[in-house]
Amino acid sequence: MNNQTAAADPLDQVLTQVRLESGNEDLSGLEPADIETLARGLWSWASVLPAGEQKVRILADAEGASGKLGRSILETASPDMPFLVDSLLGECADQGFEVRTLFHPVVRLADGRMISVIQIHLPRLTEREAARLEEGARRTLKDAAQAVADFKPMKERMREEIRRLSVLEEPRHADTHEAVAFLEWLTKNHFVFLGCREYRFETDAEGRVLPEEPIMIEGSNLGLLRDEDLNVLSRDAEPLVLTPGIGELLEEPFPLIVAKSTLISRIHRR
Repeated sequence: MNNQTAAADPLDQVLTQVRLESGNEDLSGLEPADIETLARGLWSWASVLPAGEQKVRILADAEGASGKLGRSILETASPDMPFLVDSLLGECADQGFEVRTLFHPVVRLADGRMISVIQIHLPRLTEREAARLEEGARRTLKDAAQAVADFKPMKERMREEIRRLSVLEEPRHADTHEAVAFLEWLTKNHFVFLGCREYRFETDAEGRVLPEEPIMIEGSNLGLLRDEDLNVLSRDAEPLVLTPGIGELLEEPFPLIVAKSTLISRIHRR
């Protein structure tokens, strides 16, 4: 749906792309004049987006050229970036709303900025449903922006760990080469990096991990984990004070431990 045109005027770009996309959408209940009226309204609202910011709104009882359309419309405006459409569709699906129609013009401004404007047509929402979806859409756009902004630093952090493991001498585990190969595979667009955080585990004089809360390394948080209050391993507290069993596991020379978060990602695929 990311059709871009060479039109200089932003509104013309929006109208041209919406017309092109309308051939692939379910337009039941919409007249061509309704589509154009809604597209004009979308860009009128999105055109004042400050640089680098994001906006969300819901038209609870949308109107077109022919009057009330019997539907609600979610609209967003954001700097263009990956994952916006599928992430917003995921939010709609997660809240149980069927998407009827979607338009996604990408507009090139005179200063070179690329603005992504999205219009999602939904059944009529109640006031409570609209408020909940608007909040979810705002959080979704924010999460996507944080992950995308730190994508390169997170990938470089992964490369640093690959280099560190590759030259590690002692203790060296038999699976080190497999861990390195796996991490290299992840960096080749086989993984969506969402966040990064580093901890230091306290040890005693003999190298045993102490049953204490690990220390978060200042300045290490990237992507979604810039938010130091976001816990990915426990909804209540992260990390938990280490149990003796976990401490013993960490003392083993395993080069890589994989765990599954208790949180659901809002980005790309839920």
